[in-house]
Amino acid sequence: MDKKIAHLLFSRTRRLQKILGLMAVPLLLASSVVFATNAPVRATPKDADQKKAERKKIFLLRSADEVNWSLFFAHETSDVLTEQIRAAAGHEPEIKVNERAVLLKWYRHYADWLSGISDEIQLDIRDYYSGKRTASWVKRSQELDKVSRKMARELSGFVRRLEWERSRIEVRMQKLRTAVAERRVLVNKNNLELARELWPGAYRRSYGRRKAVYRDLTEKKILHLQNNLRMLADQQQYYDVLIELGKYEQSWLHIKERDFSKLADIARTIARDDPDETVRDFRSAVRTYKADIAALKKITAELEAKLHGMTEAGSLQTFERLQELARYYEMMKSRYERQIEWLNGQIESYEADFDETGKTSLAHRY
Repeated sequence: MDKKIAHLLFSRTRRLQKILGLMAVPLLLASSVVFATNAPVRATPKDADQKKAERKKIFLLRSADEVNWSLFFAHETSDVLTEQIRAAAGHEPEIKVNERAVLLKWYRHYADWLSGISDEIQLDIRDYYSGKRTASWVKRSQELDKVSRKMARELSGFVRRLEWERSRIEVRMQKLRTAVAERRVLVNKNNLELARELWPGAYRRSYGRRKAVYRDLTEKKILHLQNNLRMLADQQQYYDVLIELGKYEQSWLHIKERDFSKLADIARTIARDDPDETVRDFRSAVRTYKADIAALKKITAELEAKLHGMTEAGSLQTFERLQELARYYEMMKSRYERQIEWLNGQIESYEADFDETGKTSLAHRY
C-alpha cells in the first residue's frame, strides 16, 4: 500500500475515534438530565426519533472505524509480503516466491473487500446526514458478518495446503536421512521415486512383481542426497514461517468474526427500535470485546516470549528465516497492542451508550 494511503487511513480512523469520544459527552450529559428528577421523564415521539437517529449515527461511525482499522492492518501485512517477494526474486527458489505471492493475493483480495465496504459505509453516513432513509446500513452489517467468515475459510484452506506441502517435505527428508545413514536404497514396486532419481533410466518402466532389493550408494550419490536434504530443510523452515503467519492471521480473523457478528446484531435491534434489546446487545458487545482483549493479551505475551527466545545461531538460511519470522512477530504484536487500545476505547463508548439507551427505555414506559 502506498504510504500516503496508509497515512490517510490512519488519520481517518483517528478522526473517527475522536468523534466517537466526543459523542460520549452529550450522552453522559443527557443521562444526568434524565435522573435530575425523582421520577422518569415521559419521552415524546420526537425525542424517541432523535434518540433512534443518534444511535444509528453512532453505529455508522463505529462501523466505519472498525472496518478502517481492519483495512489498515491488511494493507500493512501486504506491504511486508510485497517487500519480501521483491527481495527474494532472483535468488530464492521459485516455489518460495510463488507461495508468498498466493498469500499476498489473498491479503489484497481481503483488503479490496474491506475497502469496498468502507466506501459503502461512508455513503451510508452521507445518506444519514442528508436525511435519506435507507436500510442499506443494516444489510451492510449482515454482509460484514457473512463475508468475514468466508474470508476466514479461504485463509484456513491456504494454511491447510501449506501444512500438506510441509508434510510431503518431511516424508521425503526422512527417506533421504535413512538412505544416507544406511548408505543404501531399498528398491521396490511401491517406492521407485528415489531409485529413479539416483539411477535415471534404470527404473523407468514399472518395477512389476520383482522382489525388492537394496542398492548400495556411492559417495557421489550420498553427497547428492545430503545436498537435497539441506535444500529441503530450508524449504521446511520457509513453510514453517508462512504457516505460523497464517495461523496468527486465523486467530485475528476469528476475533474479527465475533466483532462483526456483534455489529450485525446491534444493527438489527437499532433498526427495530427496541431499546431494551439494544441495551442487551451493547452489553453483549462489551463482553465480547473484553474477551477479545484477554485473547489478544495472551497472544501478545506469546509473541514477546518468542522474540526474546530467538537465537542468531545457525546457517545463513536459518538466520534469514528467523529475521523474516521476527518481522512477522513484531508486526502482529504491534497490531494486537493497537487493537487492545482501540477496544478499550470502544468499551468506554458502549458503556456510555447503553447507560443512555437504558434510561431512554425507562422513560418510554411512563
